[in-house]
Amino acid sequence: MQGKWIRQGLWLSAAILCCGTAMADDAASRAKIAGVWEGENNGFPSRWTLENKGDSVHLVYQEKNEKLIDFECSTLGKECSTKVDGKGAKMTLYYNGPLLVVMESKGAEVATRRFGVDASGDQLSVDWMPLVPSGKDSTVQYKRVKEQASAR
Repeated sequence: MQGKWIRQGLWLSAAILCCGTAMADDAASRAKIAGVWEGENNGFPSRWTLENKGDSVHLVYQEKNEKLIDFECSTLGKECSTKVDGKGAKMTLYYNGPLLVVMESKGAEVATRRFGVDASGDQLSVDWMPLVPSGKDSTVQYKRVKEQASAR
């Protein structure tokens, strides 16, 4: 009987250790999302800027040097009102493990964006998934813009 309790205690300890490590990995992955990312979307130069601000994220998206998205929202699943392409939109942000998920509603249109960083921290994948009306999913890859040392 005592051996059973010891085995259960060992399994519980291992589970707690694994969960703690997984949560620490998610926190480190989430921190990697912050930065400036450049790529090409639909043949046009584009840039995402993501800034972590505690329990919220500030997102800016530019395409052809025009700012199309600029808002800050909680990552706790609370809805935020903003504008996308000059139209009213509602955003809901949350983390699903290391991925930042953005649910976007513009009128009757609903879509999801997922932001994820590769292991090196130098590549950002942005998955676009239109939900209503349904459409074709797409993924765009962005490269981290390295900070330049300031001239003295």
